[in-house]
Amino acid sequence: MASELMITHRRRQYSVGQGFFHAANVEFMGGEFKYIYDCGSDNTDLLLVAIEEYLGRNDLADVLFISHFDFDHVGGLDRLLLKLKIHTAILPYISKAERLGLIADGLLGGRLDSSYARFCQDPAGWLGERGVDVVIFVLPSDRGPADIVRPEVTSPPSPVPRVTFDWETMKQHFKEDLFKDQLLPDQAEPPRPNVHFIENHVPLQLSASGYIINWMFLPFVHPEPSSEKLFVERLQSDFKDLVDTKTMRLDQSRIFTILKSFDEREKLKKAYSTIRENRNLTSMSLYSGPINLDEHVKVRMFTSFMPNGRFQDKCAWLGTGDANLKTKSRRLAFQRHYGKFFNSVATFALPHHGSIHNFHEELLQLDAKFCVACAVKPSKDHPHPEVSRAIRRAHKHLISVNQDPLTALTEEVMLIWRP
Repeated sequence: MASELMITHRRRQYSVGQGFFHAANVEFMGGEFKYIYDCGSDNTDLLLVAIEEYLGRNDLADVLFISHFDFDHVGGLDRLLLKLKIHTAILPYISKAERLGLIADGLLGGRLDSSYARFCQDPAGWLGERGVDVVIFVLPSDRGPADIVRPEVTSPPSPVPRVTFDWETMKQHFKEDLFKDQLLPDQAEPPRPNVHFIENHVPLQLSASGYIINWMFLPFVHPEPSSEKLFVERLQSDFKDLVDTKTMRLDQSRIFTILKSFDEREKLKKAYSTIRENRNLTSMSLYSGPINLDEHVKVRMFTSFMPNGRFQDKCAWLGTGDANLKTKSRRLAFQRHYGKFFNSVATFALPHHGSIHNFHEELLQLDAKFCVACAVKPSKDHPHPEVSRAIRRAHKHLISVNQDPLTALTEEVMLIWRP
Protein backbone atom coordinates (compact mmCIF):
# COMPACT_ATOMS: atom_id res chain seq x y z
CA MET A 1 0.00 0.00 0.00
CA ALA A 2 1.45 3.36 -1.04
CA SER A 3 2.05 5.85 1.74
CA GLU A 4 0.13 9.10 1.95
CA LEU A 5 1.28 12.16 -0.01
CA MET A 6 0.93 15.68 1.33
CA ILE A 7 1.04 19.31 0.20
CA THR A 8 1.80 21.80 2.97
CA HIS A 9 0.81 25.42 2.46
CA ARG A 10 1.76 28.19 4.89
CA ARG A 11 0.60 31.78 4.57
CA ARG A 12 1.05 34.90 6.67
CA GLN A 13 -0.82 38.20 6.60
CA TYR A 14 1.58 40.70 8.13
CA SER A 15 0.35 43.38 10.54
CA VAL A 16 1.29 46.57 8.69
CA GLY A 17 -1.69 48.80 9.50
CA GLN A 18 -3.40 50.36 6.48
CA GLY A 19 -1.77 48.27 3.78
CA PHE A 20 -1.27 44.74 2.53
CA PHE A 21 1.66 42.32 2.77
CA HIS A 22 0.86 38.64 2.26
CA ALA A 23 3.55 35.94 1.92
CA ALA A 24 3.13 32.19 1.51
CA ASN A 25 4.68 28.97 0.29
CA VAL A 26 3.62 25.59 -1.08
CA GLU A 27 5.72 22.55 -0.13
CA PHE A 28 5.62 19.12 -1.72
CA MET A 29 8.03 16.32 -0.84
CA GLY A 30 10.85 18.70 0.03
CA GLY A 31 10.33 21.03 -2.92
CA GLU A 32 9.10 24.54 -2.17
CA PHE A 33 7.37 27.34 -4.07
CA LYS A 34 7.36 30.80 -2.43
CA TYR A 35 5.21 33.75 -3.38
CA ILE A 36 4.14 37.22 -2.20
CA TYR A 37 0.94 39.16 -2.85
CA ASP A 38 1.50 42.91 -2.44
CA CYS A 39 3.89 44.70 -0.10
CA GLY A 40 2.89 48.17 1.04
CA SER A 41 1.51 50.26 3.88
CA ASP A 42 0.75 53.84 4.85
CA ASN A 43 2.93 53.19 7.92
CA THR A 44 6.50 52.83 6.68
CA ASP A 45 7.92 51.87 10.08
CA LEU A 46 5.52 48.93 10.50
CA LEU A 47 6.15 47.80 6.94
CA LEU A 48 9.94 47.84 7.33
CA VAL A 49 9.66 45.68 10.46
CA ALA A 50 7.52 43.16 8.56
CA ILE A 51 9.88 43.15 5.57
CA GLU A 52 12.90 42.54 7.76
CA GLU A 53 11.04 39.71 9.50
CA TYR A 54 10.37 38.11 6.12
CA LEU A 55 13.92 38.65 4.85
CA GLY A 56 15.27 37.07 8.02
CA ARG A 57 13.94 33.75 6.74
CA ASN A 58 14.00 34.19 2.96
CA ASP A 59 16.45 35.41 0.35
CA LEU A 60 14.47 34.41 -2.74
CA ALA A 61 10.87 33.93 -3.87
CA ASP A 62 9.45 32.41 -7.02
CA VAL A 63 6.67 34.91 -7.69
CA LEU A 64 5.56 38.38 -6.71
CA PHE A 65 1.86 39.06 -7.37
CA ILE A 66 0.88 42.75 -7.46
CA SER A 67 -2.84 43.50 -7.15
CA HIS A 68 -2.63 47.17 -8.17
CA PHE A 69 -0.33 50.17 -7.96
CA ASP A 70 -1.68 52.07 -4.94
CA PHE A 71 1.15 53.05 -2.59
CA ASP A 72 -0.29 51.12 0.36
CA HIS A 73 0.05 47.94 -1.71
CA VAL A 74 3.42 48.50 -3.44
CA GLY A 75 5.27 51.04 -1.29
CA GLY A 76 7.56 48.40 0.22
CA LEU A 77 8.67 46.72 -3.00
CA ASP A 78 11.83 48.81 -3.37
CA ARG A 79 13.06 47.75 0.08
CA LEU A 80 11.93 44.15 -0.36
CA LEU A 81 13.64 43.69 -3.74
CA LEU A 82 16.85 45.23 -2.45
CA LYS A 83 17.61 41.94 -0.69
CA LEU A 84 15.13 39.44 -2.13
CA LYS A 85 15.63 37.70 -5.47
CA ILE A 86 12.31 37.20 -7.28
CA HIS A 87 12.10 35.24 -10.51
CA THR A 88 8.65 36.27 -11.80
CA ALA A 89 6.30 39.20 -11.20
CA ILE A 90 2.63 38.94 -12.17
CA LEU A 91 0.49 42.06 -12.24
CA PRO A 92 -2.55 43.48 -14.04
CA TYR A 93 -2.06 45.23 -17.35
CA ILE A 94 -2.60 48.94 -16.67
CA SER A 95 -2.76 51.53 -19.44
CA LYS A 96 -0.54 54.58 -19.68
CA ALA A 97 -3.47 56.82 -18.78
CA GLU A 98 -4.20 55.00 -15.54
CA ARG A 99 -0.50 54.90 -14.65
CA LEU A 100 -0.25 58.65 -15.27
CA GLY A 101 -3.28 59.04 -13.02
CA LEU A 102 -1.45 57.16 -10.27
CA ILE A 103 1.47 59.58 -10.57
CA ALA A 104 -0.98 62.50 -10.36
CA ASP A 105 -2.55 60.92 -7.28
CA GLY A 106 0.90 60.68 -5.71
CA LEU A 107 1.49 64.36 -6.46
CA LEU A 108 -1.84 65.29 -4.87
CA GLY A 109 -1.08 63.17 -1.82
CA GLY A 110 2.39 64.66 -1.42
CA ARG A 111 4.13 61.28 -1.34
CA LEU A 112 5.42 60.85 -4.88
CA ASP A 113 9.10 59.95 -5.04
CA SER A 114 11.25 59.23 -8.07
CA SER A 115 11.18 55.44 -7.55
CA TYR A 116 7.38 55.25 -7.42
CA ALA A 117 7.07 57.55 -10.44
CA ARG A 118 9.49 55.34 -12.36
CA PHE A 119 7.54 52.23 -11.33
CA CYS A 120 4.29 53.74 -12.64
CA GLN A 121 5.90 54.90 -15.89
CA ASP A 122 7.59 51.58 -16.69
CA PRO A 123 6.70 48.75 -14.27
CA ALA A 124 8.48 46.05 -16.28
CA GLY A 125 11.70 48.05 -16.52
CA TRP A 126 11.55 49.00 -12.84
CA LEU A 127 11.16 45.35 -11.83
CA GLY A 128 13.92 44.27 -14.21
CA GLU A 129 16.33 46.77 -12.67
CA ARG A 130 15.68 45.02 -9.34
CA GLY A 131 16.51 41.55 -10.59
CA VAL A 132 13.13 40.19 -11.72
CA ASP A 133 13.62 37.89 -14.71
CA VAL A 134 10.06 37.52 -16.03
CA VAL A 135 7.12 39.94 -15.92
CA ILE A 136 3.65 38.70 -16.84
CA PHE A 137 0.82 41.18 -17.37
CA VAL A 138 -2.66 39.78 -16.82
CA LEU A 139 -5.32 40.96 -19.25
CA PRO A 140 -9.05 41.06 -18.47
CA SER A 141 -11.23 38.45 -20.14
CA ASP A 142 -14.95 37.66 -20.01
CA ARG A 143 -14.28 33.96 -20.44
CA GLY A 144 -14.53 31.61 -17.50
CA PRO A 145 -11.46 29.68 -16.30
CA ALA A 146 -9.77 27.69 -19.07
CA ASP A 147 -9.44 23.94 -18.94
CA ILE A 148 -7.58 22.88 -15.82
CA VAL A 149 -5.15 19.99 -15.93
CA ARG A 150 -6.09 17.47 -13.26
CA PRO A 151 -3.43 16.64 -10.64
CA GLU A 152 -1.42 13.64 -11.78
CA VAL A 153 1.07 12.87 -9.03
CA THR A 154 0.42 9.27 -8.01
CA SER A 155 3.90 8.49 -6.75
CA PRO A 156 6.98 10.49 -5.79
CA PRO A 157 8.48 11.99 -8.98
CA SER A 158 11.93 12.33 -7.41
CA PRO A 159 13.50 12.51 -3.93
CA VAL A 160 13.24 16.31 -3.85
CA PRO A 161 11.12 17.60 -6.74
CA ARG A 162 11.39 21.16 -8.00
CA VAL A 163 8.04 22.90 -7.50
CA THR A 164 7.40 25.53 -10.20
CA PHE A 165 4.69 26.90 -12.42
CA ASP A 166 3.58 24.55 -15.19
CA TRP A 167 5.41 26.78 -17.65
CA GLU A 168 4.79 24.57 -20.69
CA THR A 169 1.03 24.97 -20.38
CA MET A 170 1.25 28.66 -19.47
CA LYS A 171 3.37 29.45 -22.53
CA GLN A 172 0.65 28.08 -24.79
CA HIS A 173 -1.59 30.92 -23.54
CA PHE A 174 0.88 33.79 -23.84
CA LYS A 175 -0.52 36.52 -26.06
CA GLU A 176 1.49 38.39 -28.66
CA ASP A 177 2.85 41.69 -27.45
CA LEU A 178 -0.02 43.77 -28.77
CA PHE A 179 0.19 46.13 -25.81
CA LYS A 180 3.91 46.79 -25.74
CA ASP A 181 3.58 50.20 -27.35
CA GLN A 182 1.42 51.21 -24.41
CA LEU A 183 3.67 49.54 -21.89
CA LEU A 184 7.23 50.47 -22.65
CA PRO A 185 8.67 53.99 -22.65
CA ASP A 186 10.47 55.20 -25.74
CA GLN A 187 13.70 55.48 -23.73
CA ALA A 188 13.55 51.87 -22.46
CA GLU A 189 17.00 50.43 -21.87
CA PRO A 190 18.37 47.15 -20.48
CA PRO A 191 18.23 45.43 -18.09
CA ARG A 192 14.76 44.39 -19.14
CA PRO A 193 12.95 41.22 -18.09
CA ASN A 194 11.15 38.89 -20.44
CA VAL A 195 7.65 40.36 -20.78
CA HIS A 196 4.54 38.30 -21.51
CA PHE A 197 0.79 38.86 -21.58
CA ILE A 198 -1.81 36.34 -20.49
CA GLU A 199 -5.59 36.53 -20.07
CA ASN A 200 -7.04 36.15 -16.61
CA HIS A 201 -9.01 33.02 -17.44
CA VAL A 202 -5.79 30.98 -17.57
CA PRO A 203 -5.10 29.04 -14.34
CA LEU A 204 -1.48 29.16 -13.17
CA GLN A 205 -0.89 25.61 -12.01
CA LEU A 206 2.03 24.18 -10.06
CA SER A 207 4.07 21.18 -11.07
CA ALA A 208 6.65 19.05 -9.30
CA SER A 209 9.39 17.93 -11.66
CA GLY A 210 6.90 17.99 -14.52
CA TYR A 211 3.93 16.43 -12.71
CA ILE A 212 0.86 18.59 -12.03
CA ILE A 213 0.14 18.86 -8.31
CA ASN A 214 -3.08 19.86 -6.55
CA TRP A 215 -2.46 23.59 -6.16
CA MET A 216 -2.98 26.54 -8.47
CA PHE A 217 -3.42 30.30 -8.74
CA LEU A 218 -6.24 31.99 -10.65
CA PRO A 219 -6.09 35.78 -11.16
CA PHE A 220 -9.01 38.01 -12.07
CA VAL A 221 -8.79 41.50 -13.55
CA HIS A 222 -11.75 43.71 -14.29
CA PRO A 223 -11.06 46.77 -16.47
CA GLU A 224 -12.07 50.23 -15.33
CA PRO A 225 -12.68 52.12 -18.59
CA SER A 226 -15.17 54.78 -17.46
CA SER A 227 -12.98 56.84 -15.12
CA GLU A 228 -10.02 56.42 -17.46
CA LYS A 229 -12.05 57.77 -20.39
CA LEU A 230 -12.93 60.92 -18.44
CA PHE A 231 -9.30 61.43 -17.45
CA VAL A 232 -8.04 60.98 -21.02
CA GLU A 233 -10.61 63.49 -22.29
CA ARG A 234 -9.40 66.02 -19.71
CA LEU A 235 -5.77 65.36 -20.65
CA GLN A 236 -6.63 65.87 -24.30
CA SER A 237 -8.08 69.31 -23.61
CA ASP A 238 -5.33 70.44 -21.18
CA PHE A 239 -2.13 69.10 -22.74
CA LYS A 240 -1.08 69.66 -26.33
CA ASP A 241 0.22 66.64 -28.27
CA LEU A 242 -0.23 64.25 -25.33
CA VAL A 243 -3.19 62.24 -26.62
CA ASP A 244 -3.34 60.76 -30.12
CA THR A 245 -6.77 61.80 -31.40
CA LYS A 246 -7.18 58.60 -33.46
CA THR A 247 -6.07 55.96 -30.96
CA MET A 248 -6.63 57.98 -27.74
CA ARG A 249 -3.24 56.71 -26.55
CA LEU A 250 -0.71 58.78 -24.65
CA ASP A 251 2.69 59.78 -25.98
CA GLN A 252 5.38 58.60 -23.57
CA SER A 253 7.96 61.27 -24.40
CA ARG A 254 5.33 63.96 -23.74
CA ILE A 255 4.67 62.41 -20.33
CA PHE A 256 8.34 62.83 -19.45
CA THR A 257 8.24 66.54 -20.32
CA ILE A 258 5.12 67.01 -18.18
CA LEU A 259 6.73 65.41 -15.16
CA LYS A 260 9.86 67.55 -15.50
CA SER A 261 7.95 70.83 -15.36
CA PHE A 262 6.47 72.22 -12.13
CA ASP A 263 3.71 74.10 -13.99
CA GLU A 264 2.82 71.03 -16.05
CA ARG A 265 2.70 68.87 -12.91
CA GLU A 266 0.29 71.36 -11.35
CA LYS A 267 -1.93 71.11 -14.44
CA LEU A 268 -1.77 67.32 -14.21
CA LYS A 269 -2.86 67.39 -10.57
CA LYS A 270 -5.77 69.65 -11.44
CA ALA A 271 -6.86 67.42 -14.32
CA TYR A 272 -6.75 64.32 -12.15
CA SER A 273 -8.58 65.92 -9.23
CA THR A 274 -11.74 66.09 -11.34
CA ILE A 275 -12.07 62.28 -11.38
CA ARG A 276 -10.16 61.37 -8.22
CA GLU A 277 -13.16 60.87 -5.93
CA ASN A 278 -14.93 58.55 -8.38
CA ARG A 279 -11.95 56.64 -9.69
CA ASN A 280 -11.80 52.86 -9.68
CA LEU A 281 -8.34 51.36 -10.03
CA THR A 282 -7.71 48.27 -12.07
CA SER A 283 -7.07 45.60 -9.43
CA MET A 284 -6.10 41.93 -9.65
CA SER A 285 -7.79 39.41 -7.37
CA LEU A 286 -6.11 36.07 -6.74
CA TYR A 287 -7.26 32.57 -5.80
CA SER A 288 -4.58 30.42 -4.21
CA GLY A 289 -5.75 26.92 -3.44
CA PRO A 290 -6.43 23.35 -4.50
CA ILE A 291 -7.54 22.41 -7.99
CA ASN A 292 -10.01 19.98 -6.53
CA LEU A 293 -11.13 18.84 -3.10
CA ASP A 294 -12.88 15.49 -3.50
CA GLU A 295 -13.57 12.67 -1.07
CA HIS A 296 -10.04 11.32 -1.54
CA VAL A 297 -8.37 14.50 -0.21
CA LYS A 298 -8.24 15.32 3.50
CA VAL A 299 -7.65 18.90 4.63
CA ARG A 300 -6.22 19.91 7.97
CA MET A 301 -5.89 23.59 8.77
CA PHE A 302 -4.17 25.49 11.58
CA THR A 303 -4.44 29.23 12.26
CA SER A 304 -3.01 31.70 14.76
CA PHE A 305 -6.21 31.45 16.81
CA MET A 306 -6.76 27.72 16.21
CA PRO A 307 -3.26 26.29 16.84
CA ASN A 308 -4.31 22.67 17.34
CA GLY A 309 -5.78 22.44 13.87
CA ARG A 310 -8.83 20.58 12.65
CA PHE A 311 -9.94 18.61 9.64
CA GLN A 312 -12.30 20.53 7.38
CA ASP A 313 -13.50 20.71 3.80
CA LYS A 314 -11.86 23.95 2.59
CA CYS A 315 -8.50 25.70 2.77
CA ALA A 316 -8.03 28.12 -0.16
CA TRP A 317 -7.28 31.84 0.08
CA LEU A 318 -8.91 34.56 -2.04
CA GLY A 319 -7.44 38.06 -2.15
CA THR A 320 -9.15 41.02 -3.81
CA GLY A 321 -6.78 44.01 -3.64
CA ASP A 322 -8.91 47.13 -4.05
CA ALA A 323 -11.41 45.57 -6.47
CA ASN A 324 -14.70 47.45 -6.61
CA LEU A 325 -17.10 44.57 -6.04
CA LYS A 326 -20.00 46.74 -4.93
CA THR A 327 -20.82 47.50 -8.56
CA LYS A 328 -23.10 44.78 -9.89
CA SER A 329 -21.37 44.18 -13.23
CA ARG A 330 -17.97 43.72 -11.61
CA ARG A 331 -19.37 41.57 -8.81
CA LEU A 332 -21.20 39.26 -11.21
CA ALA A 333 -18.06 38.89 -13.34
CA PHE A 334 -16.09 38.06 -10.18
CA GLN A 335 -18.67 35.48 -9.12
CA ARG A 336 -18.72 33.86 -12.56
CA HIS A 337 -14.95 33.71 -12.60
CA TYR A 338 -14.49 32.10 -9.19
CA GLY A 339 -17.86 30.40 -8.74
CA LYS A 340 -16.67 26.82 -9.07
CA PHE A 341 -14.00 27.44 -6.39
CA PHE A 342 -16.19 29.21 -3.80
CA ASN A 343 -16.65 25.97 -1.89
CA SER A 344 -12.87 25.64 -1.48
CA VAL A 345 -12.21 29.09 0.02
CA ALA A 346 -11.52 29.24 3.75
CA THR A 347 -10.08 32.79 3.98
CA PHE A 348 -11.38 35.82 2.10
CA ALA A 349 -9.41 39.09 2.15
CA LEU A 350 -12.03 41.84 2.00
CA PRO A 351 -11.71 44.31 -0.89
CA HIS A 352 -10.17 47.69 -0.07
CA HIS A 353 -9.57 46.84 3.59
CA GLY A 354 -13.30 46.33 4.23
CA SER A 355 -14.55 49.57 2.66
CA ILE A 356 -18.32 49.81 2.17
CA HIS A 357 -17.63 51.33 -1.27
CA ASN A 358 -16.10 48.06 -2.54
CA PHE A 359 -18.31 45.53 -0.72
CA HIS A 360 -21.66 43.84 -1.26
CA GLU A 361 -23.30 41.27 0.97
CA GLU A 362 -23.58 38.86 -1.96
CA LEU A 363 -19.83 38.31 -1.67
CA LEU A 364 -20.49 36.39 1.53
CA GLN A 365 -22.17 33.63 -0.47
CA LEU A 366 -18.74 32.05 -0.76
CA ASP A 367 -18.12 29.48 1.96
CA ALA A 368 -15.14 31.24 3.56
CA LYS A 369 -15.40 31.24 7.36
CA PHE A 370 -12.72 33.90 7.81
CA CYS A 371 -13.03 37.43 6.38
CA VAL A 372 -9.85 39.47 6.78
CA ALA A 373 -9.64 43.28 6.96
CA CYS A 374 -6.15 44.79 6.88
CA ALA A 375 -6.29 48.32 8.29
CA VAL A 376 -5.42 50.60 11.18
CA LYS A 377 -7.52 50.14 14.28
CA PRO A 378 -9.60 52.00 15.32
CA SER A 379 -11.05 53.05 11.98
CA LYS A 380 -14.58 54.09 11.13
CA ASP A 381 -14.37 52.88 7.53
CA HIS A 382 -11.93 49.92 7.42
CA PRO A 383 -13.79 47.74 7.96
CA HIS A 384 -16.98 49.75 7.71
CA PRO A 385 -19.54 48.98 10.47
CA GLU A 386 -22.08 47.77 7.89
CA VAL A 387 -19.50 45.37 6.45
CA SER A 388 -18.83 44.04 9.96
CA ARG A 389 -22.57 43.58 10.60
CA ALA A 390 -23.03 41.75 7.29
CA ILE A 391 -20.22 39.35 8.18
CA ARG A 392 -21.82 38.63 11.56
CA ARG A 393 -25.22 38.06 9.91
CA ALA A 394 -23.57 35.51 7.62
CA HIS A 395 -22.12 33.72 10.70
CA LYS A 396 -18.56 34.28 9.55
CA HIS A 397 -15.54 35.44 11.53
CA LEU A 398 -14.15 38.94 10.93
CA ILE A 399 -10.40 38.99 11.47
CA SER A 400 -8.75 42.40 11.92
CA VAL A 401 -5.08 42.47 10.96
CA ASN A 402 -4.01 45.92 12.09
CA GLN A 403 -0.94 47.71 13.50
CA ASP A 404 -0.65 45.37 16.49
CA PRO A 405 2.00 42.68 15.77
CA LEU A 406 -0.13 40.14 17.65
CA THR A 407 -2.86 40.43 15.00
CA ALA A 408 -0.70 39.05 12.18
CA LEU A 409 -2.58 36.07 10.76
CA THR A 410 -0.66 32.84 10.20
CA GLU A 411 -2.36 29.85 8.59
CA GLU A 412 -1.05 26.38 7.75
CA VAL A 413 -2.82 23.91 5.50
CA MET A 414 -2.11 20.23 4.91
CA LEU A 415 -3.63 18.46 1.89
CA ILE A 416 -3.34 14.71 2.39
CA TRP A 417 -4.24 11.93 -0.02
CA ARG A 418 -3.30 8.32 -0.69
CA PRO A 419 -2.30 7.56 -4.31
